[in-house]
Amino acid sequence: LSKSDPGFCLAYLAHSMLFVNNFYYCSNAEQRERYLDKALTGEWIGGMGMTEPGHGTDVVGMQTTAVKKGDHYVLNGTKTWATNGGIANVHVVVASVYPELGTRGQASFIIPPDTPGLSQGQKFLKHGIRASHTAEVVLEDVRIPGRLIVGGKEKFDARIAKVREG
Repeated sequence: LSKSDPGFCLAYLAHSMLFVNNFYYCSNAEQRERYLDKALTGEWIGGMGMTEPGHGTDVVGMQTTAVKKGDHYVLNGTKTWATNGGIANVHVVVASVYPELGTRGQASFIIPPDTPGLSQGQKFLKHGIRASHTAEVVLEDVRIPGRLIVGGKEKFDARIAKVREG
């Protein structure tokens, strides 16, 4: 692919490796059934948001937050340099749920299509590889049910309990 169109190849790799591969290995059966089939057939494009303005891929400095409100989490923050960002049908974004636990208090959230509060920020104008859509993903009071933590809320809660035990 990259020989004929490096930009298309990058967009495809972001979808197939960053989204599909990670989603397959980290999600639970219910999540795979609901989201993965459409991504595998190409009906949906996947995107992943980890990189942040001012911190790059340094997850220790992550500023995007997910605050628990009842059975939902409210996400706020900005992801940057996200290939397929803002145009993907489904995104996975990493957010800090328990900042006091550092990277161990972070979770990945599935952001379904047409979720209120999810928008595309600036689209980056690049000197090369322009066929891959690269933009900011902006999260403003995005409400996500706990069941959309990648792998499931129960698995996440068990991991946090283990971290707190030491």
